[in-house]
Amino acid sequence: MSRALRFSLALFGTLLVVGGFAALLLLNPTAREVTLDSLGLIFAFFTTPFILETTCAALFLFGLLAYNRWRLHQEGDGWVWLMTQEQDEKKLPAAITQRLQSTVLINKPESLDEAQAEAGVIEGYLDLGMATQARKELETDPSAAESHPSIEAVILRIRVLAANLENDAAMQLLHSTTAAVPESQPAFAAACLENARWLLKHLHRDDLAKLWLAQAQLFDAVAMHDLPAADPLRALI
Repeated sequence: MSRALRFSLALFGTLLVVGGFAALLLLNPTAREVTLDSLGLIFAFFTTPFILETTCAALFLFGLLAYNRWRLHQEGDGWVWLMTQEQDEKKLPAAITQRLQSTVLINKPESLDEAQAEAGVIEGYLDLGMATQARKELETDPSAAESHPSIEAVILRIRVLAANLENDAAMQLLHSTTAAVPESQPAFAAACLENARWLLKHLHRDDLAKLWLAQAQLFDAVAMHDLPAADPLRALI
């Protein structure tokens, strides 16, 4: 039963009871007399010197509580969220924590994926062509020490190794992972293309870019044919 239907039924029942009582008062003189006498007794009781003050205080308190409940419903409870970093948890880079520390938020923040945040920092260094900084950041990433890293973490490590011209280590990691997880070959083919673009853009190494293009061709030949016409890798095919 919906909320609107329950409200309609309650309103209908209330109106039915009030209408029946009003009809009883109109049609039965005895009912009117009893009702008037009862109301007189109630009024006399609540207006006695001691009861009157208690009644007024109770009415005031009830009104105050009702107003406060309405205000909370309209404006919220006024609580806020304070961004902090737990001491026993993995630390994020200072570039993130210094900016967010003691930040006050009105709405509850979404859960922060620390691994994704760290990967974003490393990818930012790569986008800026700062391969050395990306390698240092990768080595301080706690997820890099995991015995069973995710495919995304392996791809990021391969990209960092390739950007630092550690091609042997990158190739070894690439082939061992694709051999263990064959269904990941399209994702690694895309990573090979990213490596080729990075080497071509930041280091102008056509030879290394062609090396990674060959790896992409090995894992996903269709992706090579789907390269946009404006892609700089087109000139190397």
